[in-house]
Amino acid sequence: MQEGTSHSDDGKAVVAHGPILTVEACSCGVMHLHFGPVSMRFTEETLHEVHRTIGQALMRVAAPDTQTGNVAALLMTRGPARGEA
Repeated sequence: MQEGTSHSDDGKAVVAHGPILTVEACSCGVMHLHFGPVSMRFTEETLHEVHRTIGQALMRVAAPDTQTGNVAALLMTRGPARGEA
């Protein structure tokens, strides 16, 4: 969103919805991500960067670096993952 531009709820549309996340596109060019009570706003460009970074993290977890082994050690947990019941 441009600096000094006001933001309102007008012109928003839900473009994706899942069990933990709802994404709204706004006419101002901002994407609103709603994780339950937490909301974050991203431009399309920064949302692509978030997507790239999360994808990179998932690839590293799926194929950990055998030289360091750090990722595998972090994922060896007993019990549910943090945030899970």
